[in-house]
Amino acid sequence: MQKLKRIMKYFGVVSLYRFYHHTIYMSWRILIQEAAKAVFLLRSGKYSLDDEVLLTKLRINAHILDKGLQAGERMLGRGKSQYNLCVELIEKLDKSRLTSDPSFKWASDKVAEYKAVQRNKEIYLPDYKPIHSSEEIRKLLYDIIKSRRCARSFLDRKIEPEILEHLVSVVTWGRVSCNRQPTFLHITQKPELVKKCLEQCAGATGFGKIQPPCFIAVCADIRLYNLLEMFL
Repeated sequence: MQKLKRIMKYFGVVSLYRFYHHTIYMSWRILIQEAAKAVFLLRSGKYSLDDEVLLTKLRINAHILDKGLQAGERMLGRGKSQYNLCVELIEKLDKSRLTSDPSFKWASDKVAEYKAVQRNKEIYLPDYKPIHSSEEIRKLLYDIIKSRRCARSFLDRKIEPEILEHLVSVVTWGRVSCNRQPTFLHITQKPELVKKCLEQCAGATGFGKIQPPCFIAVCADIRLYNLLEMFL
């Protein structure tokens, strides 16, 4: 096999294949995929009115209000359009199941804070307090980041649901554009599904004798972006 590869490389067959694969095949495949995304967004994207999209719009506009509050530039009427939209969205979501979502409460608090600041005639200065300022926490975070690795060996046991639920709750608060929180985790611990998922990932090779007991697919809801923002 190696001898055949060397012969093909000598006659330029490998280079020709790579040129075809990357320049022609992959280019058209990517264009078709992106066109499909564009059609999906135009049909059901930012015009979608389901509760999850409405909550995202609330987070985005509350985030804009929050930026103004943190800047400390008090100007009467500034951000009023975002405030009015937030109030409207809060009313629409008032009887939905998403009122229990932590981000709904966060957005509602920001709207109330903005309203209070607009009523106050004094200059608003944000109160910046140190967040986790201890040296021990900084060192722990640095050690965690520096010691990360790609696991290739696993124990043959399932992960407790409580751990997975905690992981999901942490991921949703990660840094994303305008606090959209588009991340969704699809998790399975069924061996047959884990095997199928691994087959879809080109880099999911080189494991030990034990198959990973859990597979987590990290996805993003592109309905929360318009065409110009989709790659944010």
